[in-house]
Order: sequence, then C-alpha cells, then structure tokens
Amino acid sequence: INPSIPLFQIQRNLAGLVPHAVDRAIKEVISAVVERSVTISCLTTREMVTKDFAMEPDENVLKKAAQLMVSSVSGSLALVTCREPLRVSLTNHLWQLLLPHCQAKDMNETAALEQVVHILSTDNLELGCNLIEKAVVDKALKDIEESIAPALQARKDQRARQPSVPYYDANYIQPNSKWPQALPEMLRPKPGPLSPQQLKVYKDFNAMPIGSAKARLPAGLPPLNVAGVTTSGASQEQPGASLGGLGGLAASGGGSAPASASEAAAAQAEPELQSSPRTTSGAAAAAAESSGAEEGRSEADGPSIVPPPVPVDAQAALASLTGTMDQVVQNLINDPPLLPPIDAANPHLYKQDDALDACAALAMLPLDHELAGLLRQVPQWLSQCPHAETCALDLAQRLFKRLYDAPQVVPQVHPPDTVSLLHAVIEVDLSVMETLKDTLKEQLAKVLLVWVDDVPGVQRYSIDVISGLLRYGLIGIPEFDRLLAKWVDPRGRDNHGSVNALALDFAVLLLQRVCLQQRIFAGQDFSHTMEALVREATRTMQYQQLGMSPQEAQPGEAAAKLLEELRSA
Repeated sequence: INPSIPLFQIQRNLAGLVPHAVDRAIKEVISAVVERSVTISCLTTREMVTKDFAMEPDENVLKKAAQLMVSSVSGSLALVTCREPLRVSLTNHLWQLLLPHCQAKDMNETAALEQVVHILSTDNLELGCNLIEKAVVDKALKDIEESIAPALQARKDQRARQPSVPYYDANYIQPNSKWPQALPEMLRPKPGPLSPQQLKVYKDFNAMPIGSAKARLPAGLPPLNVAGVTTSGASQEQPGASLGGLGGLAASGGGSAPASASEAAAAQAEPELQSSPRTTSGAAAAAAESSGAEEGRSEADGPSIVPPPVPVDAQAALASLTGTMDQVVQNLINDPPLLPPIDAANPHLYKQDDALDACAALAMLPLDHELAGLLRQVPQWLSQCPHAETCALDLAQRLFKRLYDAPQVVPQVHPPDTVSLLHAVIEVDLSVMETLKDTLKEQLAKVLLVWVDDVPGVQRYSIDVISGLLRYGLIGIPEFDRLLAKWVDPRGRDNHGSVNALALDFAVLLLQRVCLQQRIFAGQDFSHTMEALVREATRTMQYQQLGMSPQEAQPGEAAAKLLEELRSA
C-alpha cells in the first residue's frame, strides 16, 4: 500500500480493507486458472518427457526434467490467464469496500477515489498474479509426479530385474513401428542417457524464470558479467587479467585482487603430473628453464619442468589445503549450482555454453560460501609460507593434472537444471590456479605453457582446458598463439611435413569457441594461428584440384569457413 495516498493519511483504518480486496479477487479467479493451467501443462509435459526420455534409464533425470518443464509451462500459463480477470476483479472489490467509507458527493471526489482504486489495483496486481502462479506451480508439480509415476516405476523395475539390459519405453520404442526408425540419424533416439545438448532443452526452462518461478533459483542473481568482454565481442584484456571469473566472490576476505570464476575439481586429489625424470635446484631455476616456452617448444628442446620437492615442514600444510579443496569440490559435485538466468541483453555470453554457464553460476555463490573461503585461503597461506614459490609450483602442477584428468573422473550426468559438473570442476581448478598469480607472477604463465606443450598425444588438444587457461589469463595469448601456429604448421615437428589434422581441427574449434561463441577474444589476437590456417586453407584448395578426397579436404575447408566467419564477425 502506497503510504503517500492522501485517503489513507486521513483515514488510516481504510488501509486494512486492501488485503481483503486482494484476497477476494484471488479467490474469485484462482480455481479456473489452476484447473486450466495445471491440466494443460501436466498433459503436455507428460507426453513430451516420456517421449523424449523413452530410452533414458535414470528415473531421477526424467523426474527432474518433468518438474522443470511443468513448473515453467504452468507458471507461464497462469500469468497469461489470470492477469486481466484478476485486475478486473481486484478493481471491483476495491470499489465495493472503499466506496461506503468515502461518501463521494461530486465528480471530483469520485475521480479521486477512482484514482486511488487504480493505483491500488496496479500496485497489487503483480502480487496477486504471483500468489496464483505459486499455487498453480505447486499443484502442477504434485500432479506431474503422479502422472509420470508409472514411467518412473518402470525404470526402477527394469534396473532391478535386468540391470545389464538397456532400458526403453515400449510405448514409444517398438521394433517394427515407423517411429522412431524413420527419423534421420541425428534425431533418432539412442540407447542410454540423453546427451548434454539434448538435456539443454530442459535446462533452459530453468533459465526463463517468470514471477514466483524464480524461487527455483538463488535470490538476487545478477546477470552474467564476464570481465573484459564488450558487447561487440572485442577483447579488452589487461596484462595478466582474467577474462571470465567469479567477480568479487573471493575479494571480500583478503587483500588480493578478485579471484576468477571457479569450477569444481575432481573428487580425489590426483598425483603429480608424470613427466621426464628431472629436478631443479629451486623454483627460480624452474622459471629460468621455462623462458623458452614463449616461442613454442618441442620435445627435442628439452624435458618437462618438474617442480622441486616440497620441504618437509610445508608438506602437512599443503596436504591440508588440498584436502580442503577436495572437500569443496566434492560438495559442489554433490550439490551443483543451478543454471543462471539468461541475460536478455547479452545472451551470447553464456547461452549454450557450459563453461560460461558454470562461470556465471559459481560467480553468484554467496561470499560466505566455502568456495569463496578456499579462494581467500590459498593466497593467505602462501603469503605466510616460507617456501611459497615451491609450494605454489607444486600446487599449480597438481591443478594442471586435475584439469586434464577431469573428463575421466568427474560424473558426466547431472540434473538438467544445474551446470555441467565437468565444467564446474574445471572452473574451480582454474580459479584456484589463478590465486597463485600473486606468488608466481610471470613464472606461472611460462611453466603452464611448457606443460601444455608437453601433454602427450590427443589429450593435449583439450578445448575446455586451453580456452579456460586463456580466459583466466593464465597463459599469454601471444605466446600460445605462436605455439598453436607451430602445432598446426605442416612444417612443424610433430608431423614431419604432413598435415597435423588433430592440431588443425583443434585450432579451428578453439577459435570458434573463444572468438565466435564466447566472444572473449578477437581473431586478430591469434595472428600467427590465422596465418597458419590461411596457408592450410590455400593448400587444400590447390590439392582439391588435383583430386584430394573430401575426407582429406575437410580440415582445410573448416579452416577456410572459420576464417570467413572471423572476418565477418
């Protein structure tokens, strides 16, 4: 109730009539709205989810998807259906309750009362809509659980009777039926869990909160704000700056700069990265030996950098710190953050991007969250440690190994309304690694570049890891650009003059992600790589005229397409 309304300043007791008017208006319209919205949303949701999840063996995934869809659909229907009838009803009841007490004697007094009723109905309409929406959503969630109960029980029974046999819903998947065999291959259901891209359809119901449906998300969620990214997508990077992170999540408790966004690390502490048997006399020696990384290294340049052993008096404290990190990670895996709402102004920043979804969701965690405490604890401990550089290097190598091991140890299946567990893990590792910048300074970027170059085989080409290291400013763009160009160049060391198809595909996918999808960097930031891609695209065009097979030409054609997209971006 607006306290500035003159009527209530003169007759304060009349303010008590407004809640009665709201209550009567809601009771007048709610039954029809609930019946219509719940019936339509539950029927639609049941038919959609049982068909889409016909080969999904996990009943919890089916149930969660149904809850997300029915709450969004029923809430939206309720708001659309109830708003106008509620406004009319609320206006009528306000007139009926206020008019006997006002005794309007002329047109001016009647107009003044009409203005009061208009203000009160406008101010309380949203409240009434939200209360009705909440009632509808609560009823829909209850009814959908009953509606899909047979489908949930069928999955439990199948797992109990025949755990090794893939589940399928016989109501939708029949051997001799036209559907789904007649569907194109990419649309045809396949045995086992749905892919992350398919689950994204149901995730997005949670990214469109309306009215009280926002209760499914943490209160006060800000829109995604990735530092250094402009609306045009051009990079505004400062030296050593993180281009995507947790914002101020870790900044309130320490004296250091704000830590970057984090992802939950693997559930168990991993052993140190295995590399060539060599030790150094100290952390400074490791940095000196890594200086050649800026120009790109080969295995012939020398063996990998192994940090010196952690002194005995620091091992217990380091073990305690990694134990804390493991616990924070495990808690995030057990209770992953919900997907962030879509920022309508900049949906390209994280829409359909699991890494930035995780970045945004973790950045919204409260400042007293245990992850924020961890990000403050690491630099504080290092600032008091007598062997800070040695311990920081050891921790950096542990984190680096965890980044590359994450796909093998982190669960791939997660509730459809939460962020990807894998990407949440990677974000946590990256954010903890970023806290080492104050201790290791330029040394961190140098050793990380060496370690990236020394990762063997296909594992080296991890889009999630490399794009994350770049986004957090943990490796320099110019140095990595030169290294990536050497990976791609047919004259490079890995392929003895032949095309390095893996490196070429990786370069194309990496630039697609960071320049076109995430829009964190611009194509010109990778000038050496662009030159290598131009050479490969030109070579492909020449060899196509000489009879190159379509399969052999595919990497070069992808490079040419990327170059065109970057020019027009």
